[in-house]
Amino acid sequence: MALALMPRHLAAGLLGMVATLLVSGCASLPSSVDDRPSSSEQSLTIPDRLREAGTAMRDGRMEEAARRYREVLAVEPEHAEAMLGLATVESGMRRWGLAEPLYSRLIKRDERHVDALEGRGLCLIRLRNPAAAKVDLEQAVSTDPTRWRAWQGLGLVADLARDGAAAEAAYRKALGIMPAHPGLLNNLGYSLILSRRFDEAERVLREGVRYAPTDARLQGNLAMAVAWQGRYEEALKLLPAETDGEVASAHNDIGYIAMQRNDLPSAIRLFEKALKVSPTYHVRAAENLERARGLLRVTPAAN
Repeated sequence: MALALMPRHLAAGLLGMVATLLVSGCASLPSSVDDRPSSSEQSLTIPDRLREAGTAMRDGRMEEAARRYREVLAVEPEHAEAMLGLATVESGMRRWGLAEPLYSRLIKRDERHVDALEGRGLCLIRLRNPAAAKVDLEQAVSTDPTRWRAWQGLGLVADLARDGAAAEAAYRKALGIMPAHPGLLNNLGYSLILSRRFDEAERVLREGVRYAPTDARLQGNLAMAVAWQGRYEEALKLLPAETDGEVASAHNDIGYIAMQRNDLPSAIRLFEKALKVSPTYHVRAAENLERARGLLRVTPAAN
């Protein structure tokens, strides 16, 4: 099933889910940073640097953590803890291409290194290599079945392959390990939408909203599931509506779903409202309106 089933900016996209899964939200470290320790730090031992790196990473000071791990690797290039720590930090800063070789070095030393298998698999999804990602993630859960992030990654890989049954099974495995996890519920709900199981998606997403009532991804996907069942006004109430732009965007998005459902009169009404609220909103609503009017002329018996 094509992902064009919904407006792409309404739903949390699959690759965006991977980023959410991996990213800590901190800014990336410039590649030109000199990681050599200053003279005042020369007395720090490797255990000192590892301890400081771990503390910095837990506190969200990712640049500092990366610097400390690199200092260790400058002295001991094959230090496993430092390699894993730096790979984790690079992943957290969206530097997938830098993290992946570090995980690979660890796997070369130990082909069942579960942290590295999981980490590399998740990076490979982001690097658009889902086939290789699947191999790593399956090996990770074979080694340690409690790896919920690896199960989540397998769900994403299955969704990218349009295999809804495999995706659902993987997400439910993850939820069995991390019950009530809003991100997992969001992913499962989104997957059910892709499989056009809208009523089931609604139930899952409402559960997610119960645990994370301010999560915009959950709210957006819930609105989509509701709209696909023809409850447009209810869906609109789930979307942001504080500014004219947000109101217009919501009406355009729900109108798009109405158009996909072949409910052309409702689609036209929603697109017209989007343009009325914000005439300069963007060309998408106007284009959608013209498309819906054209379809209505061709199929006058539409609902």
